[in-house]
Amino acid sequence: MKNNGRILYISYDSLVPSGGVKVIYAHVSHLVENGYPAFVVHNKTGFKAPWLDCNVPVLYAEGNLQISPDDIIVIPEDNKAAIEACKNINNRKYLFCQNHFYVFKGLQNGDSWQDYGISDVFCCSDIISKFIKSVFDYAEAPVIHNAINLDLFKPRKKRLQIAYMSRKSPGELEFIRNLFNRLYKQDKQVPWVCIDNVNESKVAEIMSESAIFLSTSVYEGLGLPPIEAMASGCIVVGFHGDGG
Repeated sequence: MKNNGRILYISYDSLVPSGGVKVIYAHVSHLVENGYPAFVVHNKTGFKAPWLDCNVPVLYAEGNLQISPDDIIVIPEDNKAAIEACKNINNRKYLFCQNHFYVFKGLQNGDSWQDYGISDVFCCSDIISKFIKSVFDYAEAPVIHNAINLDLFKPRKKRLQIAYMSRKSPGELEFIRNLFNRLYKQDKQVPWVCIDNVNESKVAEIMSESAIFLSTSVYEGLGLPPIEAMASGCIVVGFHGDGG
């Protein structure tokens, strides 16, 4: 459909690595590469994610961002403030759901996105689409599948080490590590390498050198780290994450 407006992806100002923010940046990057006037919209003027190496156009909501009638607004499913702020804006609005377990962070009291003028929803996995159609009575919830940067996430010479992300279910992670040391005392010398608060290139480096990746993602719409680990040649063990 012809549209002369911009495509505005609202994003959190995340100082720490976030898969959801990374996917938003990837969407905008692909749109720009294909000739669409797409932008990431952060809140605080001048914000730049220090962990993400992705050069895309950015606008800022702080300071009275001007919205034209033809602009299309894309809102994350868990951003309650953005959902409410856009209620009285009559532009075309899309809800981008990356995790169905987070939808009620953005909605409460039995509300639906239609109540906020959001007529269309798209998502990143089939399980999310099925959930949205069954719970929120949408006839369609198109899936835009995530992609992995195979130039970055690829196998290298492996070391016998276990990579993991400490922010994902730390309680379960501690239990698994202690259980491993108890049951496999002969392997206690195997290094455990924490992936935490590093940029995407460092994540790829650790994964590509690790023989094993322990996934402790439990409530996921589509867990990117296990897929990136597989692309890096890791044996992936742990939780399947429900949505990937």
